[in-house]
Amino acid sequence: MAVIFSNFSIITTALLFRIVLKRHLNWIQWASLLILFLSIVALTSGTETSQHNLAGHGFHHDAFFSPSNSCLLFRSECSGKDNCTAKEWTFSEAQWNTTARVFSHIRLGLGHVLIIVQCFISSMANIYNEKILKEGNQLTESIFVQNSKLYFFGILFNGLTLGLQSSNRDQVKNCGFFYGHNAFSVALIFVTAFQGLSVAFILKFLDNMFHVLMAQVTTVVITTVSVLVFDFRPSLEFFIEAPSVLLSIFIYNASKPQGLEYAPRQERIRDLSGSLWERSSGDGEELERLTKPKSDIESDEDAF
Repeated sequence: MAVIFSNFSIITTALLFRIVLKRHLNWIQWASLLILFLSIVALTSGTETSQHNLAGHGFHHDAFFSPSNSCLLFRSECSGKDNCTAKEWTFSEAQWNTTARVFSHIRLGLGHVLIIVQCFISSMANIYNEKILKEGNQLTESIFVQNSKLYFFGILFNGLTLGLQSSNRDQVKNCGFFYGHNAFSVALIFVTAFQGLSVAFILKFLDNMFHVLMAQVTTVVITTVSVLVFDFRPSLEFFIEAPSVLLSIFIYNASKPQGLEYAPRQERIRDLSGSLWERSSGDGEELERLTKPKSDIESDEDAF
């Protein structure tokens, strides 16, 4: 059941894509998204039931990190005290049970409801991100400047969370900012940064639906690579459901309206340098520079 709700972001993204961004989806595309949703649910649930338990590699941060004397003293003092944990940031048990009791009369747990809320929040964040990346004069602004503005707020709010929690402040003060990290976690930071840049490029120059569809292709690719790398043995259903995922994505893209009935609205924007840009309001907004700086040869020809 949790797998079904976790993949519900396919449907929520399509709904918000139509409501917020006013993008048109025909009935064939809606049907292909529904088939994609059901196929990816069957695919992910099948891989979870047939996967084998793999032993961990056994890496520990002590092999890459040598704590200082102040850090060792801090950890030894904190291990036997209750005030080292941030209890003010946890939910009280009585309040949590009261909240869960509201959903006790239905067959869905609180976790399922929170997964649905998370799907709407993540989909709305991506939709709104695409909206601000393409709205008005933002379309001609550099994507790197836009990313710098976006991640500034991320650093600000995460820094506040780190600074307001006393246990985190003490740990950073005594053990350093990268305590508990190793080479793999640091590499993960760069991989996540690259992923964020790629998503920003997709949202600015393509759209959210392309992002969602490629995420489902990634699921098929990861499962296929697991067969080669982790000795994963997929069931027979995988060889039926994986082509269904790829086929539904193909049908979605092949059924995009091409006629005059769905001709996208064109909008022209002039940036600060005086160059004129053209923007389409259809699926996957495209930019085209209408005025280009003339070369020396063209200038000489215009003189005659």
